[in-house]
Amino acid sequence: MQDVLVEVVGRLKDAGERMAQLVLKRAETSDRLHKLLDAMKTVETEVAGQVAAEDDRNGKKRYPNEAARNAEIQARLATNPEYRAMREQVDVLRRELWTLDAEIERAKQQARADNNLVYLVGGLIQGGRWEMAEAVLKAYGTAQAPTTNGTPKANGGNGREHHLQNFANAVNAVANGHAAPKAETRTDTEEIAVEVLEVRPGSKEGVYRFWCETDDGKQAVFAKNSVAEKLMKSLGRKVVVKARKLDNGLFAVAVK
Repeated sequence: MQDVLVEVVGRLKDAGERMAQLVLKRAETSDRLHKLLDAMKTVETEVAGQVAAEDDRNGKKRYPNEAARNAEIQARLATNPEYRAMREQVDVLRRELWTLDAEIERAKQQARADNNLVYLVGGLIQGGRWEMAEAVLKAYGTAQAPTTNGTPKANGGNGREHHLQNFANAVNAVANGHAAPKAETRTDTEEIAVEVLEVRPGSKEGVYRFWCETDDGKQAVFAKNSVAEKLMKSLGRKVVVKARKLDNGLFAVAVK
């Protein structure tokens, strides 16, 4: 998930400056192009004037009709080294403009895609749909599961939620004009002795609610994956859980 923080948030932070640089470079290139085109037009006007004023031996216009004049003008321009050099430079600048236009459009599309990802993942996180948020990030191509010897290493549900929360915090920080915070180490858990009384499916898919007796009275303890399985096997017994406090109870991340 660190890749997501570095890549997506970094692009969002730099998108405005990157776009400004591209637009400025395009404006400068366009200005150079138009100055060259004006210079070429000056040469064309001079050559056209020379052709139009030229007389033959009898004092008559050497090129009496427009077709003849145009042909002679093009022939002289083709052999004019200054004009040819300018035309070659114009071709170069036009290609640069095409490339810059493509880069600007690509930058716009990237910014739109990153912003859409932020809103989508942020909404999924707020809704507690952690699995869907992770799937979106993987599909986006920026979130890769950690590996050990080439084999994907499974993450616990809460660990994944923690990384996604880091992502959400970083996005919110950048949106408010601050630097993205570094990923935090989970330190807000504590060990609590509980007696597991009953279990019910939670409101979120894959999450179970365990009604437990603690030193502070009865509390709801939420868990998923292997932690939930251990608590199910501990029904009617006392165990020690490593848990994080929630507004409506505890979220167990480990069972001892």
